[in-house]
Amino acid sequence: MYIYLSKEDSAKLDRLMREYEQTFHERCYAYCMSDPIAEIEKCLKTGKPSKIKPEPGAVY
Repeated sequence: MYIYLSKEDSAKLDRLMREYEQTFHERCYAYCMSDPIAEIEKCLKTGKPSKIKPEPGAVY
């Protein structure tokens, strides 16, 4: 599955991923999410890290 982002959305996703990693001290697996911007914003708003993780052995 590929997600195509505009230049603005790509910059926003990069910023959100950095903020997520600083807040939760764990890697953000945006490539596993169908709507990464909304998912990361939800996590930051609720203060709970995402439960979406890559499956063991999966290739992305």
